[in-house]
Amino acid sequence: DSVYGPWTANPNNPLLFNGRNASQPVLATGHADLIQTPSGDWYAVFLATRPQNPPNSAGYPQLGRETFLAPASWTSDGWLKINDGKDITLDMPGLYKLDRPKIWRDDFRGKFTDKAWYTQRTPYKQFHKFVNGGLRLFGNVYTLDDRETPAAFFRKQEDLSVVFSTQLDFTPTSPRHEAGITVFLSIWYHDEVGLTLHPETKVRTVFVKTRTGPMAELKTIYAPAAEAGPVNLFIKAEPNQYSLGYSVGGGSTTYLATVENRWLQSYVQGWQNFVGTHFGVYSSANKLPMLASADFKYVQTQLL
Repeated sequence: DSVYGPWTANPNNPLLFNGRNASQPVLATGHADLIQTPSGDWYAVFLATRPQNPPNSAGYPQLGRETFLAPASWTSDGWLKINDGKDITLDMPGLYKLDRPKIWRDDFRGKFTDKAWYTQRTPYKQFHKFVNGGLRLFGNVYTLDDRETPAAFFRKQEDLSVVFSTQLDFTPTSPRHEAGITVFLSIWYHDEVGLTLHPETKVRTVFVKTRTGPMAELKTIYAPAAEAGPVNLFIKAEPNQYSLGYSVGGGSTTYLATVENRWLQSYVQGWQNFVGTHFGVYSSANKLPMLASADFKYVQTQLL
């Protein structure tokens, strides 16, 4: 009779609980909202995870919490049921399936009409502009390690097997200047492939940075690059690992490093992060001023 009670427990509780069977590929279900369609059908929208290697409670959920949908109904005596009390699976009956395009591409002709782009916190000032050749970033003093607002745009990794890529044109003037793409979990765990100046030879080079281990230990690899012109950058995501590489012109992709997915999953011991991994483009002067801009012609994801 009142929102303040007294309350009577739903005899169908728990309404949304996959913990009865830890071998399920969908776990950590919860935080549901209810919606009703114009035709009168009810559904629950909620969060859950898809662990990998193995796909059960012993696995690693690098995508973090994802949005799921399940049918809901009301019993004759007015009690709610979700999915008829059954466990949530990856193949839910009664839900339509949309054919997804294998390739998604954003050349920024419509600016940020795609609202899936994020920044880390609110920027102090604008660090980008849209040009005929795509997206131009003006690197600031902040890095992806900082609890600040680096010159970076992110979008959530939505698929376990996908290649995230771009074409970057960037001419750094210091070994501390860098620009590229990242697979980003947190300010501690993130991996990049991009362009910089080699710290010894001072010539433009491709670099890969990876962070692994309980203390997110940094490892940097360098590979030769042309002194000028665009370079294609790639991050290949798979259920067990991430590979970072590059190509020039129409040449084949050279992958320089791989990282196990356990270092980019939501429950790294001591470093929990519920949102999961993001892909991103960025430019950083690493505590220095920088006049050189970084031009990203496009951003693309391709399902494997």
